[in-house]
Amino acid sequence: MTKDTGKDKQDSKVVPISKATVGRATGASGKTRQRSAKRPSGLTDKQEAFCEGVVQGLSLSDAYRAAYDHAGMAAHTVNREAHRLMTNHQITTRCESLHAQQQQMQRMLALGRSQQVLKSLEDIAHDIEMPPNSRVAALVALGKSCALFTDVIETSDITAERSADDIREAIEAKLARYQ
Repeated sequence: MTKDTGKDKQDSKVVPISKATVGRATGASGKTRQRSAKRPSGLTDKQEAFCEGVVQGLSLSDAYRAAYDHAGMAAHTVNREAHRLMTNHQITTRCESLHAQQQQMQRMLALGRSQQVLKSLEDIAHDIEMPPNSRVAALVALGKSCALFTDVIETSDITAERSADDIREAIEAKLARYQ
């Protein structure tokens, strides 16, 4: 039997080991399920990637799979976790913000395209080397773009000038014709 000196008990400490530490120690490769650092928006990098996937048109589950480690997760678990993320107010707000940014960018691109089309029409209209019918067509298109050729139909309310008794008599006269 060996003599217990107590020295071994002092040197041995219980140290908590995270999954990442175990993975590195055992040589396991791949992603770990650790939390990523928070961004100034209050979301983690993975949550931000999830939001970007949703705004790009991915389904919630596909956005979750793109942003998070889903190895070993059943499909219904991925669906549940994706739904849980979308019920988070910060994530919903960020998705709405990204969607608004995307729409603003599309509006700017559309405005740029319409300005380019108008400029091309102006060039055609003023180019004396173009056939006259092309120049006229360009001028007509330019006129339509600024509502120059819209028909205005004026309507008036003739019932405002008549009394209720006059209207009643007119209705009774029309009904009498059909009897």
